[in-house]
Amino acid sequence: MLLLDVDRSHHQVALDIATAKLGVTLRAAHFSFGTKCAIWTYVFT
Repeated sequence: MLLLDVDRSHHQVALDIATAKLGVTLRAAHFSFGTKCAIWTYVFT
């Protein structure tokens, strides 16, 4: 029973890390996209 709990918590931690990495990646991509849009807008207006 204890082994199962440890295994489940390990998977939960792995899931949390994956979710956090995905969130950071999306935020970075969004920031990069926003910056590009701002530059394009500045250059072409």
